[in-house]
Amino acid sequence: MDLLLSLKAQWRISSTDLRERVQGQLTLEILESYTTFYEKYSSVNFSKKHKDNYLRFPPQKVEVVLGEMFV
Repeated sequence: MDLLLSLKAQWRISSTDLRERVQGQLTLEILESYTTFYEKYSSVNFSKKHKDNYLRFPPQKVEVVLGEMFV
């Protein structure tokens, strides 16, 4: 997520239609996979020391960030 946020300023798509389609597709694919991961591992103690490294952002935050990628 940090890498995605750092690259945000570098992404420019001038075509409104293409930008909306890319944003929609990225949000759909990333959010679906991330939500599945988050729901599966948020209730499992797979790493007591490093759990916050893997589950830092809830799916709602990821959705907001993805929604702002091309604004």
